Amino acid sequence: MQTLVGPYTMIGVGVGVGDGVGGGIMANPAAGTPSHWLVYIQVEDVAAAAKKAAALGGQILQEKTDLPSGAFAVMADPTGAAVSLFQSAS
Repeated sequence: MQTLVGPYTMIGVGVGVGDGVGGGIMANPAAGTPSHWLVYIQVEDVAAAAKKAAALGGQILQEKTDLPSGAFAVMADPTGAAVSLFQSAS
């Protein structure tokens, strides 16, 4: 299991209705891993969504990890495409 290291820069979106976080940027935490983009999908329960995705043929690449802003897990679909599930703390 990996731990996030270093600063994480949040990217804000919108003015007025819809204001919020649209993404973030961080240094690659794993030596030897190529640079990449990772899409986050907001879910109500990261652990339950990861379990369901695995039951449907996905692979858990990183188990649920708690953060001050919520929790996330990283999955791969049956073809190997990675996606992260995110559960907000609020």
